[in-house]
Amino acid sequence: MTLRDLTDELRNAERSWARGGRRFLEQFSSAAQQTQVGLYVLVHENASEHAIYDRNGDGRLLINPNAIGVKYGKFQNGFLSRRFTDHKHLHRRRPDGSEEVDVFASVLRYALVLDLSEIDLGPANAAEVFEPYWNAMLESVLARKGWLTIGQSWQSESRHVEPGVAWESVRNELDARAPSLAQRIRDAAAVLARTE
Repeated sequence: MTLRDLTDELRNAERSWARGGRRFLEQFSSAAQQTQVGLYVLVHENASEHAIYDRNGDGRLLINPNAIGVKYGKFQNGFLSRRFTDHKHLHRRRPDGSEEVDVFASVLRYALVLDLSEIDLGPANAAEVFEPYWNAMLESVLARKGWLTIGQSWQSESRHVEPGVAWESVRNELDARAPSLAQRIRDAAAVLARTE
């Protein structure tokens, strides 16, 4: 179970996000390619007057204009495949109805992954088991700092950060807390694996 910062890999300007399938995956390190099941946290910075949305339903607001957004959760079919979906989904909407697409890599500032690919919990999926804990702990880190915008839907895995908070501060706080959180998940996984 490894904690990996994959920010530089995802932001690398030499990556072609137009490629699909195996050709897309082959652009990344073997460690990134092999990260199939796990948990993640992303920090985005939208330095634009236009908000960023996804393509679910009518499109959820993910990142406010001139603001920071944090997204966390699980992935079960490859971290890179999940981010490829983000690349296709994230877009800015302009007042004239036009869209700015291909914004994912340019707004990403931090991508941290806890690889659970080697955790065997029998029929249970490790990402599903530990996601509620991971999300709640990361949420508490942000809430204790007073960085979360009040009034957003708590069912979403995306959080709006209060204006004036620098993305570097958010990254540094999450980066400092993640190793102890990962260790608690490792310890719990060892206990669960022994009881199966």
